[in-house]
Amino acid sequence: MAFGEYWIVDPQAQVVIVLLLVNGSYQTTEFSGNQQIVSRTFPELELTAAQVLEAR
Repeated sequence: MAFGEYWIVDPQAQVVIVLLLVNGSYQTTEFSGNQQIVSRTFPELELTAAQVLEAR
């Protein structure tokens, strides 16, 4: 089963990139700092980019 959503966490650029498969193409959205990450796969998720990037 293929998933329609992928995340790229880039600690060097300090961004979280969410790629969402829509009609056979990926749409990308970048989140940084205190922006809340929006996920269609996990709509109840309440994480900011900073929280993900600071995780150890």
